[in-house]
Amino acid sequence: MCYSGNSTDLKYTVVVPTLDTPMPPGRNVIWCASFQLAWNRLRDDVIGEPIRVANAEAVARRLNAAGVTDHDLLPGAFYAAAGQVTKGIRARILSDMGRQFPQVNVRLPEQRMEDVLLAYAYLQSRMKFPRPYFDQPEGQAFVDSNGQETKIATFGFSDGPAAVNDNAPLCQQIDVLYATRDPNSFRLAEFALDLCRTSPDTQLILACLEPNTSLARTFHDLNRKITAWKPPEGESAILSHERLAVPEMRWEIDHHFTEFEGRDKALRNAKWQHTYIRHAFQQVRFQMDRSGVALASDASVCVAAMARDFSFTRPFLLVLRRRGADEPFFVMWVDNAELLSKPFRNR
Repeated sequence: MCYSGNSTDLKYTVVVPTLDTPMPPGRNVIWCASFQLAWNRLRDDVIGEPIRVANAEAVARRLNAAGVTDHDLLPGAFYAAAGQVTKGIRARILSDMGRQFPQVNVRLPEQRMEDVLLAYAYLQSRMKFPRPYFDQPEGQAFVDSNGQETKIATFGFSDGPAAVNDNAPLCQQIDVLYATRDPNSFRLAEFALDLCRTSPDTQLILACLEPNTSLARTFHDLNRKITAWKPPEGESAILSHERLAVPEMRWEIDHHFTEFEGRDKALRNAKWQHTYIRHAFQQVRFQMDRSGVALASDASVCVAAMARDFSFTRPFLLVLRRRGADEPFFVMWVDNAELLSKPFRNR
């Protein structure tokens, strides 16, 4: 595993809730549909209207407007549900997941007395290359957007006459979707490949191109370029004397969407005005190597009652009176800590 842990420990990677979230420069940017599916179920099956969240209005609007739905996923490859805690949504999720994905360890948020609503989604995708690519033990130098070089593990096939016969079968499973040359060096400036053209259900596209301001805009740019590309003679396929090097990846990231979590993230929908989002979580597990690609992700959203906080941690009034009497016999306004006791360990 290249990385396994919380997103807060990653310096150069961000996880975003929607495809159209602005992309910070110089960062890996990850989006997965599982959180969107959980949000959709909460919006459509429980709230019944676009979810409005205090102090997270812009992000909530993007999630409400996102076009990703169940129809964008393979039937049987995902699960999503939402409901009220008092009506047994936790037990329903565990039961449904146990039947559909018995091998999955379902991680729901720790149950609390104040929990009111719960949404959960899980998706997975596996694609095996018909012919595994070759490991490249020598690796390759990856140059990031700041010009920093890092030696990384890769798979693919090598160029040169000696490898032609070995490469030929692998070339047949690749589609060149788009490629342009630098007019000054004649090297490839931008390109996009489908690494498994025969896969009936899932398409894996890798593309080198200039990023736009969001994943959505970058993806749409790529689609436009692929559609408009008219390949020169002989360039619509990768040839057996050419070179392919694809980075390996194996990682697992836990991420809390803190832009949604907290008592200040109250729902503004009429029936749920005394609730807030206390938990907005997603885990994404991804692997890409010479054999294929595997993705698994789950997400959960927990809405809790706005539990009142009776902590006298600011100025307060103290009154002593006989029960039922009109007038008090002791009154004090506590404005500061001068007469308040110190914690036991600080005495």
